[in-house]
Amino acid sequence: MERESGIGKLLDLARSDRTYLEALDKLRRSIVVMFTDIQGSTAYFEKQGDAAGLLMVHQCNESLRSIVDSHGGRVIKTIGDGMLATFEDCGRSVEAGIAMQHGLREISSSQPEAERIAIRIGIHYDTGIVRSQDVFGDVVNVASRIESVAQAWQVVISENLYEKVLDLGFGIRKLGRFLLKGKKSERTLYEVLWKKARLDPSAQAEGAATPLAAREFCLLVTDKAGTIVAEHSLQGGLTIGRSEGDLTFPDDAAMAPISLRIFGDDGQVFVQDLSI
Repeated sequence: MERESGIGKLLDLARSDRTYLEALDKLRRSIVVMFTDIQGSTAYFEKQGDAAGLLMVHQCNESLRSIVDSHGGRVIKTIGDGMLATFEDCGRSVEAGIAMQHGLREISSSQPEAERIAIRIGIHYDTGIVRSQDVFGDVVNVASRIESVAQAWQVVISENLYEKVLDLGFGIRKLGRFLLKGKKSERTLYEVLWKKARLDPSAQAEGAATPLAAREFCLLVTDKAGTIVAEHSLQGGLTIGRSEGDLTFPDDAAMAPISLRIFGDDGQVFVQDLSI
């Protein structure tokens, strides 16, 4: 395999001689990384059985692979019911995400409700260590985290990618600022409005071009009688969990150690799941 004979060999050599890291740095270049994930696959396996579930995942990923290929991308690997792909062209990567959602919606609409599935897509643009059959670096990690933020039927992109495609006429709206798992700083994420496909350029930045007036939000905690017993500002965000966070509930065994983050951005309130 190329990874073993190329990058893998350089990594082995770098253990004893750090100068070999320079050779790895020469492989760094800009790349678009896309992650997809099938939403509802667990329930599908439970209801339809393992064989039918494996067939569903295979057929879905093969359909997605065909779309990646037709948009100039490359499927690097499938991971469970997900897929990792790369693109050289930013615009084509967004077009591929849109085509994937449209294609799966057509397939899903003809299936019985119990057999319907959806995908979520995360796309990021940055530099990484790139070989023909693989990609390495933080660009991969961030793309994976963005995919985990996306919900079923969503195409979510990073600010880096948004800046590259904002003049291409896509319908895009700002989702807000998110603290991605494993990252210290927040990132602004955007959703591609694929159901509208391409819009008039004057409307392409829906939800982002004209931010709402700044508003201040707070979380009110009440007792069973509805009396407010505490007030927490959402300025900068508020994390909640059983044992970790700004607000903890140690007696709630069903709550994750760190569960969620609530924050306000551009006049809206967002809830981010941190328990994943």
